[in-house]
Amino acid sequence: MNELKSIEQRIEGSDSSMKRPNKALHLTAFPLRSIAAGELGRYRKINNKIMPKWYGSSLNPDGIIPPAQQWKIQWARVQRWFTRLAKLEKKYEFNELSNEDIDDIITFFQNCYHLRDWIEDSKPELKQDIVIFFNTFEMKICREICLGFKHKNLQTAKIDKDFGILREYDHFTAETNSLKNPVITKIAFEDGNNIKEYCPFTLAKTCYQLWEEFIKNKNL
Repeated sequence: MNELKSIEQRIEGSDSSMKRPNKALHLTAFPLRSIAAGELGRYRKINNKIMPKWYGSSLNPDGIIPPAQQWKIQWARVQRWFTRLAKLEKKYEFNELSNEDIDDIITFFQNCYHLRDWIEDSKPELKQDIVIFFNTFEMKICREICLGFKHKNLQTAKIDKDFGILREYDHFTAETNSLKNPVITKIAFEDGNNIKEYCPFTLAKTCYQLWEEFIKNKNL
């Protein structure tokens, strides 16, 4: 309470540096967690005094993009990550993937999976269509990668809670072409009595193309 009152007095005072605060000031001067529930109305009153007119938040920019079209924000992010993977694939032809490269691959699948949340929120009428869409084997894998690396313990696995990202040394490539990368990276899943192995870049392309088809078929 005293902290809030002090901030209010500073704002209403003559200090010119407080009259046009930047976003950083807003984020640090009003930590919501330090304000009791009874003070929220007062917080908003002060907040409205110093903040410029917004057009919605980063997640809900309603003043700029209609809610039904906001899924495109995440789709654009998926496209950017897909472009990064295309560049990474060229590197992979001649160089072993680093841990940072694997991080980028995982991040693509995380963003690829969470596109479903954005579409379901923007287009609630498509929720059942999304459920059906994620019944495809590759999109189930996309889900496992996303949630597995987020939670570690994949309790609700659709395919294999113990999938692995594996590295194999290709002796033939190493002996016949010293310029080529001999360390092969694969994503392996148990499928019944079989093991399915995917090149991460091929899997990423498949998931990306499946989303493209879904978006096209639903006229989004």
